[in-house]
Amino acid sequence: MYTGSYLSTNLGHEVINMFQADDKKHYLYLNSKGNFGKNGEEVGTMLFVKYAGEGSVEVVGKAENLNVVQSAHCTLPRDLERINEEVQKLQNDFMKNIYYGGVPIQKIFGGIGQQSIYISYFVEEDNFFLPVKPIFIYFNSENASINKDKVYLKRCFASTSLHQFVLDGEDLVVLNALINNEKYWNVDNTPVDIVELESYVSPKLSLFDICRITENELVFSNAIAFYIEKYPHLFKMLFGIESNIVCVKREYKNIDILIKDGEKLIIIENKIHSAINRKKSDKHNESQLNRYWEELINNEGIDETYIKGFILCPEYAVKKIEEDKKNYKYNDKYTIISYKEIWENLKNTIEVQKDPNFEFFVGALGKHIYESEPKAKYEEMKNTFLTRIKELIEKDQA
Repeated sequence: MYTGSYLSTNLGHEVINMFQADDKKHYLYLNSKGNFGKNGEEVGTMLFVKYAGEGSVEVVGKAENLNVVQSAHCTLPRDLERINEEVQKLQNDFMKNIYYGGVPIQKIFGGIGQQSIYISYFVEEDNFFLPVKPIFIYFNSENASINKDKVYLKRCFASTSLHQFVLDGEDLVVLNALINNEKYWNVDNTPVDIVELESYVSPKLSLFDICRITENELVFSNAIAFYIEKYPHLFKMLFGIESNIVCVKREYKNIDILIKDGEKLIIIENKIHSAINRKKSDKHNESQLNRYWEELINNEGIDETYIKGFILCPEYAVKKIEEDKKNYKYNDKYTIISYKEIWENLKNTIEVQKDPNFEFFVGALGKHIYESEPKAKYEEMKNTFLTRIKELIEKDQA
């Protein structure tokens, strides 16, 4: 799940996995052809996962008691074109009564900028689940085991394929222990609500989205620095700024953002997916954070009572940064501020209404206000899905 970028013209097929169709079923996308080999027929449960780092994934959903779509049984021989026509006919017949928000699935995915969709499985109502809390699977372990919300498998990570089958062995035993333990799962029956669609307002598409830089740390550092200097009064409470005019520097001696506020200096380190850096030659308790602090105190002679430090990060990264920060000197010198806090302070300001670029910046911050990264990705995908459906409804009504 969530391997692509979602724009109004690029709707990921896996979006259907997370939503009930109008007939209460969950229809499940497996791959671009919808087919599988003989292993696919033996599968009873499908886990949906998101890449979480080298050799690991996060579980974001579960579907049980899978029903196989007839066309998914097809193997693809050399006469691929003929088989594809047969598969497409079977799929079209199967999908003719599948709707989301009153719109046929083939219409949602069959237009300009969209590829045809293929469905491999479906499950009945109450057979789709979301995890109660984050669950992670780690591959290439010596032994298969499960420890609370962490699952360790002996098998290799399917780096060249977006899906893999687990049919026997220790890994299957462990996965079944996860799948069958009710404490890990909540039933999810999220429909595409037609009433909700009537009042749904699509988020504005900005250059952040079009250029696919909503997770680019450098871009956000540039934007944050620019707007702190342009609108310092909007950031006073967040960073304790006292002046109406501040001097902001980017990458000053490797510091992401340095603010000169009268006699005071404010260090800002911005993190999206990266951790606090430590050189291999450093002692265990030394990091980029204490290097910045000591650079200003020792080499520039700044009284440390005139220095404040902050770490910015998405809401879903706060706990990780908090734990990481504890390992280093001067950890008490830096306060963590989440993008959610910044977004909440800026979203209703008059500058958002007057400055379109600032509005887009605040909107981009809004993509990082969720408690987990899968939730952020889900919301992004949901917005694209609902926008697509509403546009088709309005087109038909015009």
